[in-house]
Amino acid sequence: MKTAFQKTAMASTSPAVLRKSLLGFTLIELLIVVAIVGILAAIAVPSYQTQVREARRSDAQTALTRFALAVERYAVAQGSYLGATTAVYSTTSVDGYYTLSISNVTASTYTLTASATGTQAADTSCLSLTLDQAGNKLPTACW
Repeated sequence: MKTAFQKTAMASTSPAVLRKSLLGFTLIELLIVVAIVGILAAIAVPSYQTQVREARRSDAQTALTRFALAVERYAVAQGSYLGATTAVYSTTSVDGYYTLSISNVTASTYTLTASATGTQAADTSCLSLTLDQAGNKLPTACW
């Protein structure tokens, strides 16, 4: 049994309005929404990937700093940087996005390099980061 309110509400609503509310979205409306979502994704995804690569650079920076500390500890114990190799520290960064190496080793100098690997290598502006015994960091834009 319908109440007086329900009878009044149904009487004031036309059949066309009721039919429209029951049909849902039209195909055009759905296509417009899909197009808008696609445009937003096309803008957001590359920006997100760039931010992720930049954030992962901290993996290389941290690894190089730790590697430098290990080389310095070696030099204090041995009296020279000579003989310092990757044996004093791991050859990969903690999260595995960079490969570490040591070069230009003399009694008083060394150069540490972190080279991007995997998906991180897509960051062409910072494929490798270097750190030397004096604390010089190259490229400076990547630090």
